[in-house]
Amino acid sequence: MFQRMGSVKVLLNPKGSESQAEVLVDTALGAGAEDFEQSPSGDEMAEIEFSFLCQPPDLTKLTNAVTSLHPPHKLMSSELIYTSLEAVNCSDEIQGGLATLIEDLEEDEDTLRVWSNPSP
Repeated sequence: MFQRMGSVKVLLNPKGSESQAEVLVDTALGAGAEDFEQSPSGDEMAEIEFSFLCQPPDLTKLTNAVTSLHPPHKLMSSELIYTSLEAVNCSDEIQGGLATLIEDLEEDEDTLRVWSNPSP
C-alpha cells in the first residue's frame, strides 16, 4: 500500500538560470534520485521548488549532493516518507469523512504524521 522513500526538497533562487536548474536535476539524478517534481513555491520571489525522491539508503548522498552545489540552494527538507503505491478511489461522502478524520488525527498532540492515499 505504501513504500518508504527518501524525499529531498530544495528551493532554487528565482534569479537562477535555466542551466542551474539543469545542473541541480542532473546532480540529483546522479546521486540516486529516481524521480523529481518542479513547481513554483508560491512565494512572491517566485522561487522554484524541486522535490526529489530516492531509495532510503541514498537519502544522505542525495541531500549532500544538492546542498553542495554553487550557488547554494535552500534545503527545505530531507526526510524519509511513505509514498502511495496505488490510489484508492472514494465517493465524495467517504472522502469528506476521511478528510475530517485526518484533520482530527493531525490535531492530536500524540500524532506525528498521517499518511493517506485516497483520491476523489
